[in-house]
Amino acid sequence: MGNEVKKLCFVIGSLERGGTETHLKRVLPLLDRRRFKPSIFCFVRKGELASALEEKGVKVFEPVLFSSLTKHSALFKPLLLVASIFSFISYLLRNKPDVVHFFLPASYLLLGPISLLHKKSKKLMSRRSLNVYQQKYPAFIRGIELWLHQRMHGVIGNSQQVVNELKADEGVPTNKLHLIYNGITVRESSLSQREQIRVSLNIPPDRLVMTIVANLIPYKGHLDLLNACGQLPTRDWILLIVGHDSSSIQGELEHLVEQNNLQDCVHFLGVRNDVTDIWASSDIGLLVSHEEGFSNAVLEGMAANLPMIVTSVGGNAEAVLDGETGLVVPPHSPEDLANAMKKLLKDNVLRHSMGKRAGQRVRQCFSMESCIEGYEALYNQLFLEN
Repeated sequence: MGNEVKKLCFVIGSLERGGTETHLKRVLPLLDRRRFKPSIFCFVRKGELASALEEKGVKVFEPVLFSSLTKHSALFKPLLLVASIFSFISYLLRNKPDVVHFFLPASYLLLGPISLLHKKSKKLMSRRSLNVYQQKYPAFIRGIELWLHQRMHGVIGNSQQVVNELKADEGVPTNKLHLIYNGITVRESSLSQREQIRVSLNIPPDRLVMTIVANLIPYKGHLDLLNACGQLPTRDWILLIVGHDSSSIQGELEHLVEQNNLQDCVHFLGVRNDVTDIWASSDIGLLVSHEEGFSNAVLEGMAANLPMIVTSVGGNAEAVLDGETGLVVPPHSPEDLANAMKKLLKDNVLRHSMGKRAGQRVRQCFSMESCIEGYEALYNQLFLEN
């Protein structure tokens, strides 16, 4: 690869809080600066997490017209789209990145074709979900995506199921496919910290706490979860729901809480900056999505030594070993979910033993060090092949 520092450009819509955006926030500052210089091009706007990255020396760019037109984004949407394209072209010409790495479908579909004009850079795409999202697009959009796959130097999945789908359904050649799992930095919490957190959240000491960290989006399965909670025979537990009301469904969820008489058990916490502490205050972790790639939230719960109850979608069952580190249930099934919750709520020994094994597994298999090594090895390989 030589001694020169390689410039890496990561392309995404914005850095508003979400799983992929949080992943970039964690990964980019840890890349070896002696070999790599990362920056981010946001084709919509910088977003909430941009300042945290900029404080750590990662430059974040946004379209030049965004700041002046943002208040009229609906009216000027076509102009903003054009501004994004021309800003990206300008960015490529001025910064001359060695690698252009796309995250999330919108950035890939909009700017992937434009990036091909920049012949000197290597092109990568990271897929972080199953391709269910393609069903809402016209057929020609899927065609563009498949066409782009063949012109990438590498296509990365964050779970084996995503990688398998890219190969079988979308024809990505095996020699271009790479698997890089999400990674997490484990922070240990003491028993006294756990108690302090529970007091701050007004959680009675005798209550078991279940936690789900997921933005309020229909496919995240919150309706299934609340319907499952309605089937639980006791009310000696607390459910903490952490996440932004991204799809404006909190009112519907709160109505379901009232219908099931769960007002004393279910707490909507909204967006929190102390998610690690909330996991540490919990006894059971949950992720009940209808579709998923590979969830950071699952790893965070496991890192807090929690048994996780997850649905069998995406990479969930690659992280959570059913019956060993948690329980895996079918999606869209409140009854199966309720049975899994009952099993862990009533069995202290099983809950603690599964949680201990979950903590061991995340430390052994999904460390942030392993994730960083995966990215750096891939970037090095691109230039060795040159």
